[in-house]
Amino acid sequence: MSGNNDDLNQTEGSELKDQAEIQKRLSLDEHPETRYKEKVRRIATHFGWWLFTAFVFSPIVSQAGTIAWWWFQGGVADQVATTPVVDNVNGFNATPFGGPVYRSVAIPQSKLGVSLGLEFNGSSSRLYVPDNPAFYLTNALTLEAFINYKGGPNGAAQIVFRGDDRIGFDPYSLLIYNGRLTFMIVDGANNYSTLSSPDAIVTNQILHVAGTWDGSSGLQKLFINGTQVAAASTAIRPFGALVPSSTPGIGIGNVQSSNYNQYFEGIIDLVRISDTALSPDQFLNTNSPPHVGIQLGVQIAWATEPYVHYQAQSREFLNSGQWSNLGALITGTGNTNYLFDPLGRTNNFYQVLIVP
Repeated sequence: MSGNNDDLNQTEGSELKDQAEIQKRLSLDEHPETRYKEKVRRIATHFGWWLFTAFVFSPIVSQAGTIAWWWFQGGVADQVATTPVVDNVNGFNATPFGGPVYRSVAIPQSKLGVSLGLEFNGSSSRLYVPDNPAFYLTNALTLEAFINYKGGPNGAAQIVFRGDDRIGFDPYSLLIYNGRLTFMIVDGANNYSTLSSPDAIVTNQILHVAGTWDGSSGLQKLFINGTQVAAASTAIRPFGALVPSSTPGIGIGNVQSSNYNQYFEGIIDLVRISDTALSPDQFLNTNSPPHVGIQLGVQIAWATEPYVHYQAQSREFLNSGQWSNLGALITGTGNTNYLFDPLGRTNNFYQVLIVP
């Protein structure tokens, strides 16, 4: 905790084949979403007591090297986040604390055109993701997000952070510090390398922010809206394992726990962590097509009743095979519930069961 420093390695031919395949599947001639909904109607008619109201086929475009990507699309505008925020890549879902609120966000420069982000109140709201070896980024990394910072007192306001409750020993973080965008990496001896923007971050405006570090060159860079604002060469290398008894993990909108006050006030959206040092044309604020890596998935949605428990399941065939559970039980809120299956395809069948 920073208390003291207040491949898909594909051949070119295989990549082109994947790109051509995805274009074919998403073309207007093939209508993958229509095809998928027709299958959903079949299963809903055959088993009328299952609770389908809508299913959406969602293409998710991901750079190779993406470790986690919180897309913030599972809520309803102007309502408090009460259920886990889905990581659309590896299922590292984030638990909300302190009542962050979903807000409509216009991000015209985003290739995804998404419309929801989370507003953090600067005093108690945050997201927490338990630590995982996938977050041990000791060779390279990129942290990025869209933010609308409202300002606040001097000190730290975390955007995305990895660490535990010890003083220092926080491998990496992207934050606002004394009004300036800051990107920090820390090694196992608690030595750190920090980059900060030369000017104070613009407030009350949507910005894309990113920090990259490449272990092979030692280059650490900081970007605002794809423009490099600071860079340095460093011998510091972020370390891997944290202390299990000290609440290790990822924090969004604060550090990973409520034991320290580094809360962000404003909106955060589209947080992504990658294990490579991305270039600006690979950031989420560019409309250029992805260079490598295509991930498709299926997002399902259904109307829920308050306090009723649901279990989403899938299988490949309608009348045979075992149903596989998708994630943990979901408690209804009376609103539309969403669940993203990153392994789903349009030839899968889905059901949602009421669990006593």
